[in-house]
Amino acid sequence: MYDNLAPRLAQVLTEYSVPVKPGDLAVITGLTTAEPLMVALFEALVRRGAHPSVRATFPILNEIMLELGSDEQLAYQNPVPLAMAENMDAFFMIAAPINTRQLATADPARLVLGQKSREKWWEAYRVRRDAGQVAWNV
Repeated sequence: MYDNLAPRLAQVLTEYSVPVKPGDLAVITGLTTAEPLMVALFEALVRRGAHPSVRATFPILNEIMLELGSDEQLAYQNPVPLAMAENMDAFFMIAAPINTRQLATADPARLVLGQKSREKWWEAYRVRRDAGQVAWNV
C-alpha cells in the first residue's frame, strides 16, 4: 500500500499543489531523511519538463556549524541560495526532522547570528512569493 506513496504524492505536488510547467526552475530542499519523497519529486519534475535542483542537507550539519564555526562563518551570506531565490519558479521544502530537539542546547546568540545570515535569502524569496513569481509548497 505504501510502496507507491511517494511517487503519488510527488504527482499531486507537481500537478495540483504547485503546477510545474516545462522549463520551470524547481528547487527541492530538505533533510536527507526525506530522500524517498525528494527522489520521487525530482522524477516527477523531470517528467513535467522542469529543471529540478536539489539542496539536501544532513541533520547534523547545523550542530557542527554552531559548535565549531566562527562568528564570521555563521554570519556568512552564501550567494548560492540567494541566486536560487532570485531565479526559481517553484519551491518545494520537505520537512522531515528526526530529532525535533536537535538544537535545544545550542547557544541562542549563535543561532540568531546564523539566522541573520539567511535574511537576504528569505527576503528575496518572500518578495517573489508575494508577487506571485514563485509557486511554493512546504
